[in-house]
Order: sequence, then C-alpha cells, then structure tokens
Amino acid sequence: MNQKTKKAVMITTGLMILTVLLNYWLGGSLNSSMSPDSNRGVASFEPTFSVKELKWEQELAGALSKKQDLKAALPTSVSVLDELLFGYLEGKYGLRAENGKVKTLEFRQDQMDDHPLAISNKIDFLNHNKKALGLNFFQVKLVSNRDQIEVYQLLGQDQNSIGEVQFKLDKEGRVLSVEF
Repeated sequence: MNQKTKKAVMITTGLMILTVLLNYWLGGSLNSSMSPDSNRGVASFEPTFSVKELKWEQELAGALSKKQDLKAALPTSVSVLDELLFGYLEGKYGLRAENGKVKTLEFRQDQMDDHPLAISNKIDFLNHNKKALGLNFFQVKLVSNRDQIEVYQLLGQDQNSIGEVQFKLDKEGRVLSVEF
C-alpha cells in the first residue's frame, strides 16, 4: 500500500468513527429529552372527552333534574350589556368603564383570523344600545367623518349637546374602538 492509500484509509476510518460518535451523542440527547423524568413527550391523541367524563356529566344532569330547587344551579338572566358584548359584538370587543359608565369598547384580536365588525349604521347602533351603554340621549347627529374617525354628537330633548361618541375605523371601515 502506498502512502496516499494509507492516508485515505485513515481519513475514511476517522470520519466513520466521528460519524458514529456524533450519532451516538445526538441520539442520546434526543432520547434523554424523551425519558420518563423529562417534561417533554409525544402529544396525546386521546379524544377530549372520555367515557368516564361523559358518564359523570350524565349522572350530574340526572341528579340536578331530580332537585326541586334549581335556583342555585341555573344561571342568572343575561344583562343588556352582556347581550351587546357577547351577542351583537360577538365577544370581539373589550369594555373599559369608569365610575360605572362605559368609556370605551375596543376590538380584541384574540385569534389570528379575527376581524373587527363593520357597523354600517352607527346611529342605529347607538340608538338600539343606549340602555346597555348607559347613555341617555334623545337624538344622534354625525359631526365629522375623516381620517377613519367618525364623531357623533349626542343631543338631549332640548337639542343641547350632552356628549360625543367617537368611532375609530380600520381601512376597510370596520370598528376598532368606540369612545364615549
């Protein structure tokens, strides 16, 4: 064997040993993260409801149906504000209040595909929801509409201004926030 062949065999042998050691080292670190002592593991593919849970729910429903006094088990009636927030506004808007009065409704993007709502007739929206929003006005009038901000004046029965409502919109005209 000549010198070049010996060198090539040594390099090839060294690379093979290095590859085996590297494979052992990487395989060992992967396996240690999958060990029972580790917090990591394969995701579970079990159904979200087991038969035991369904049976428990069925037993609970049966027990509740036999009770004479269900007042503690039944929910209270929905308020007009809850109906607005979770009905018309689909739970997409958060509420900020001060001293028991609604100050702002703001769009909350909880999910990547959530979009603000398009409220086509803001005057009808305000008139329909004035009780839920705690507003006491007789008439609504559009004051300005520019730069994606619509301002409405709230008028009392004597036609005097009693407040303003500002709708901030996105480029598509959907409501990002309402300030009272």
